[in-house]
Amino acid sequence: MNVIVLVVLLFIMGSASPTTSTETYNRAELLTAIRHGNRQAILEAGNTGDKTLIPDLSERAKPRVLPPLDPAKLSVMNPRDAERLRKERERSIPDAGVDAARMALAKLGVKEFVEEILLEATAPQKSRVYLERKEYFVVPPTKADALRVQMEAFEKLAYIQDRSTVRTLAAFLFAVENPANYSTRSDMIFDLPSEMAMRTLSQIVENPPTISVPSNNDTHAARVRIWQQWWERNKDKYP
Repeated sequence: MNVIVLVVLLFIMGSASPTTSTETYNRAELLTAIRHGNRQAILEAGNTGDKTLIPDLSERAKPRVLPPLDPAKLSVMNPRDAERLRKERERSIPDAGVDAARMALAKLGVKEFVEEILLEATAPQKSRVYLERKEYFVVPPTKADALRVQMEAFEKLAYIQDRSTVRTLAAFLFAVENPANYSTRSDMIFDLPSEMAMRTLSQIVENPPTISVPSNNDTHAARVRIWQQWWERNKDKYP
């Protein structure tokens, strides 16, 4: 009888070890992908809720710059050209991995990056990502660039699903909007911020209002009113 029990225990112990090994391997794989800037893996890291990943994500969230030029090469160049190249090397390089890491950190509750994304939504032309693109690219940013930053910010807020952002999002429901401000000369038309706010809020709040009408331009005002009424009833839940 004792021999049988011992065999069973050894079998259980042996079957448990591969699971632990697999979990360790998956974590190592995730960390490797984070360090290589894999956007999907970085966002998945935020979804894990594992705050021990914050140090690696913080490292990946640092702005990327080009390596400095060899001083010996700069010394033989025209001083004006050398200074221009030196400054170019100091510019941050737009990097999808950096943005994803900041999103993941916001998802994990790092308030600095939650606030950064809120600024992209409320004042895109003052945001880090807009100013970084403005500095890096030769062509000056356009109205569409600012609107795109704002649009992407709402998508980020839907990903992080932080309750502390609800009050800011709700403010868009009461803003005066001119649709002409959200179209460009290239015929690109962006959703109104109130439209994006409704879509984002529905993914964050616990009890979004039931809206039976389709989501289109004709029903926009009616849907905004429903959300405004919802907010008046629920705003005390979101300090």
